[in-house]
Amino acid sequence: MLSFLEEPKMKKEDVPVLAQLLTGIRDALEKLEEAQRSKDGEELAIAKREILSFQKKIDEML
Repeated sequence: MLSFLEEPKMKKEDVPVLAQLLTGIRDALEKLEEAQRSKDGEELAIAKREILSFQKKIDEML
């Protein structure tokens, strides 16, 4: 359980970085959707890896 006395992990300065990561996920989702439409397995795999990478970075920040 989180205590109010604990130091928050994310700082105010991290907000722009978090916004960039979320934008990256959005862009990768668009690539993923396009790859699905065109049935491009290689691009689909790349987009999935990008999304997972962005998710990992966000998890580390939170």
